[in-house]
Amino acid sequence: MSTAQAEALIGVLVFLSDKLLGGHWRASGGDLFLLLAASVFSYYTVVAKPHVEKHGAVVVMAYATLLGGVPMVVIALPAGYNAPWGVLSALGWAGLAWAIVVSAFVGWLLWAWVNAVRGVARTAPLQYLMSPVAGVVAWMFTDERFGAVKMLGAAITLAGVAVAQFAGGKPKDNPAPLD
Repeated sequence: MSTAQAEALIGVLVFLSDKLLGGHWRASGGDLFLLLAASVFSYYTVVAKPHVEKHGAVVVMAYATLLGGVPMVVIALPAGYNAPWGVLSALGWAGLAWAIVVSAFVGWLLWAWVNAVRGVARTAPLQYLMSPVAGVVAWMFTDERFGAVKMLGAAITLAGVAVAQFAGGKPKDNPAPLD
């Protein structure tokens, strides 16, 4: 772990410290699921990088989507079959299309390409942005309030991620192609 990553991690811990210091040590199912998701995300990022450099982001993303998508469709099929699709508005359908096409496929495609261009050491610290971004979303949509400690934690996190992104010069001269 680099110094910048350690700084970003400390920022996240400060950001979450009000929960921890308040005695709320019990992890919920959502907390554990996010921890598992972050771990799998980190693993995928490291494992996919050499494949993206060799075969291109589109090919790697196609195989990852095929291998991961088929089991997810099988698992979700009963719920999807029983879902009330007829009551979904046009905005709901647009949101579903956005989640499937842009957030999932295009997002992962760009992530693979950025890892090939910038390198995992620079992109991995971006995962530390999840807490501050979730905090901003909570502030925007749930009227969440933040004190000085949470703001300090977010600032430390952002500084750590910025150092990881901008220290060490420019990225490679010959970026990996998307295809």
